[in-house]
Amino acid sequence: MLSTALFVHMVSIFADNQLPATVAAAVYVPIAATTALMTVTSGALLDRISLRYALAAALLFLALAMGLVQMLTSVTLALLYGVMLGTTTGLYRTVANVAWAHYFGRKHLGAISGVASTIMIIGAAVGPIPLGVARDVTGSYNLALSLLALIPLALSVASLLWLKPVRQG
Repeated sequence: MLSTALFVHMVSIFADNQLPATVAAAVYVPIAATTALMTVTSGALLDRISLRYALAAALLFLALAMGLVQMLTSVTLALLYGVMLGTTTGLYRTVANVAWAHYFGRKHLGAISGVASTIMIIGAAVGPIPLGVARDVTGSYNLALSLLALIPLALSVASLLWLKPVRQG
C-alpha cells in the first residue's frame, strides 16, 4: 500500500522538494538494483536470522524512506532514498513468500497466500489515494507521509513481538 503510494506520487513528491522529474526517474535505477540484490540475498539471510527480524527491518526501512522522502534536498539524498525503498521492497518480497508457510504451515498455503495476495493488491490500488487527497487538501505530502510512516513503524515493533503460533492438537 505505502510503497505503491510512494511510486505513484514520486515525480510530484520530488517536484515539491525542488528536484526535477529526471532525478525521480533516475531513482528507479537504485530502487531496481537494490530490490534485485535484496531479493537474491534475503533468502540466504532468512536462513540465518528470524523471519520476524527481517520483517521488522523491511518495515523499518519503509518508515525511514517515508521520512527521508520529505527531506530530499539533493540528488545524493534522492539516491539514498531509492536504496532504502529498494531494500524494503526486496526484503519484503522474500519475507512475504516465506511468512505464510512459516507461520501457518503448508496444508492451506494456497488459500492463505491467495487471500493475502488479494488484500495486498487492494492495498496497492487504494494506497496512493490518501497521499493524493492530502496533497490536494494541505498542499503538501508531508503530513500524510509522517502519519502513514507510523503504520510500518508500529508494525515493525509488532513483528518483533509476534511469536510463531503453537499448534494445538
